[in-house]
Amino acid sequence: MQAADIILHVRDIAHPDSEAQKADVDTVLRDLGIDQSEDDRVVEVLNKIDLLDSGARNALLAQAARNDHMQAVSALTGEGLNELFGLLDRHMTADRETVELNVRIDDGAALAWLYERGDVLERHDDEQFARLHISLDKADLARFERRYDYRPAVS
Repeated sequence: MQAADIILHVRDIAHPDSEAQKADVDTVLRDLGIDQSEDDRVVEVLNKIDLLDSGARNALLAQAARNDHMQAVSALTGEGLNELFGLLDRHMTADRETVELNVRIDDGAALAWLYERGDVLERHDDEQFARLHISLDKADLARFERRYDYRPAVS
């Protein structure tokens, strides 16, 4: 769990013991060395908003709108799921960088490494180079540069 990029804490927000259940999960996370209130990897997903009365639902939606680590959803109706996917995408790509790399076309190991760890957005090959427009974690970019002695292309 310590190496997780993201931790989803999914709660049944309509359950009468929802707050007590949240406290139990917080305790487990703290035992793992993760403080939900301070760890940017933790996203709280408040499910079953379709079961709340309109006042409680509106208050919860307002609270979630102010919090980058919380999303109110209804898995049953689909409400809030697009927003959840957007929130997850922002969290997962926060440490990513998009760069241009010119990799020797015959360097299969370097190309395979990049395809395994990054998202190749565009590729154009010529006789010598695979010219890649790629998004990958900053740490992976640094590893790639050290391992294969490549640097991002300068435009």
